[in-house]
Amino acid sequence: MNFSFKLRKKRTEQQIKRILAEVFALQVRDERIRNEYLSVTAVELSDNFHFAKVYYSIVNEKNKKKVEDLLKKMGGFISGKLKAKLKTKHLPRLEFIYRKSEENEEVADLLEKLGDN
Repeated sequence: MNFSFKLRKKRTEQQIKRILAEVFALQVRDERIRNEYLSVTAVELSDNFHFAKVYYSIVNEKNKKKVEDLLKKMGGFISGKLKAKLKTKHLPRLEFIYRKSEENEEVADLLEKLGDN
């Protein structure tokens, strides 16, 4: 792979990450997702740009399965929002993968302590 291809791929990954973060923060109205403080941590595109692994984390790990199911159900909505903003020849098929975040665990602990008081 040449340098320009790697640069284009990296730039597209960053663009997808930014667009999805915006979609989750501003356009998803489902409280079951919004209440989990979902954050997109990374995006990995395949070399042909047809597939994208979207890594995400949530504050409350206990709800991991629920969020996974919701993301699968919302796949069409999310892809539609991505298609409207992403200017590429192919819209990548998204695969959402949970990635545990130590920072989110700390936030969850703090929120739990605040709730106990």
